Amino acid sequence: MKSRVLAPLIGLAAVALLGIGWTVFASATPAQQLATYRNDQWHFSINVPSNMTVDDVENVGAEEQIIQFSDATADHLFEISAAPYSQMDVALGQEGTPNNSDDQPTTLGIVNVYHDDTFNVGFHRKGIAYSVTAVSGAEPWLIPILQSWEFTN
Repeated sequence: MKSRVLAPLIGLAAVALLGIGWTVFASATPAQQLATYRNDQWHFSINVPSNMTVDDVENVGAEEQIIQFSDATADHLFEISAAPYSQMDVALGQEGTPNNSDDQPTTLGIVNVYHDDTFNVGFHRKGIAYSVTAVSGAEPWLIPILQSWEFTN
C-alpha cells in the first residue's frame, strides 16, 4: 500500500525539481544586448539587438524616408518608412490636416497589420504615417522591437 502512495509522490517531486531546475537555467541565460536607435526627424526611438545596424537611409522624394535595418548575417532585416500624410473628406473632395483623434499614444497600441509575402505594420501619429516591413515569418523577433517603440514628440 505504501508503494502505491509513495510512487506518485516521488514522481511529483521529480517533476517539481525538474521545473525548478529549468526555471533557474532559463533565468540564468543572459538577456540579449540591445541598442537604442533614435530618429529625431521622425520622432521615435526603438530598441534593436546590438548586432543590428542601420544599413541604409533612403530619401524617397522630398518628404518620405526609408530606414533599413539588418543584423550582421542578414538573417533579420526590416525597414521603417515614414512620411507626412493628409486626410481627405471624400464626400467634399477636399484634403486637409489629419485628425489626430486616432493617433498612437506614446508607445504602440493597436496597429494595422498586413500579411502577404511580407509582414507589414502600419500606424500614424501627429501627421506622420509609419510602415514597418519585414519578410513573412519575422514576427517572433520583430514584435519585441515594435513593443519597444516610443514616440519622442
